[in-house]
Amino acid sequence: MPKLTPETVERLEKLRDFLGEFIKDTHYLELLVSMHYARLAYAEMDLPKDEVIEAFIKRKPHFKKEEVKEA
Repeated sequence: MPKLTPETVERLEKLRDFLGEFIKDTHYLELLVSMHYARLAYAEMDLPKDEVIEAFIKRKPHFKKEEVKEA
């Protein structure tokens, strides 16, 4: 297995610190990753935030609207 570069280790440590207690919460992690993807995908369409949230909830109805807004 290849060794991680010091830069990669530093980035992973920052991510771990950012996630804190949520690092073990798969529901929250899925929400963060999905919102990151949606933000990138919908940014090209120049849609208002509310429309992006509604489209996201239609695709992933197991997330509550308030959760999505907070993410």
